[in-house]
Amino acid sequence: MTLMLACCLPIQSRAQAIQFPTIDLFDSDMMQMYANALNQTYSSRKETYHTYVDMAFEAAKNDDWLYVVRYLDKAFETKFWNEDLYFLRGLAYEHLGNNKQAKRDYKEGKNKGSSLAAEALERLKAEEKRYK
Repeated sequence: MTLMLACCLPIQSRAQAIQFPTIDLFDSDMMQMYANALNQTYSSRKETYHTYVDMAFEAAKNDDWLYVVRYLDKAFETKFWNEDLYFLRGLAYEHLGNNKQAKRDYKEGKNKGSSLAAEALERLKAEEKRYK
């Protein structure tokens, strides 16, 4: 029992040293600083976005679906997006056998206006019904 207590003490002291975010992080000045940072990095983020999208299309041409997912994940991290890219990532997930994630991406693409994603979602749902 003493040994168990001794093992827990260092964990508790480390946990107490962690400071959690406060409401001050979300004040208007901090939000304005964040908006300014996004504006200042706009062109480099956009260039990065296009680079990753190009790499994803190249990977798709080569049927390298894992890299399609990775490159599109990186492209979306730039805060830019295109509704049809959700279709492409869904297609990649489908080729990798992850239909659950494919449906999520197809739904997201459909909600953002992609007709390709809407058609793929209906096709995937019909296939699932057929195999049940």
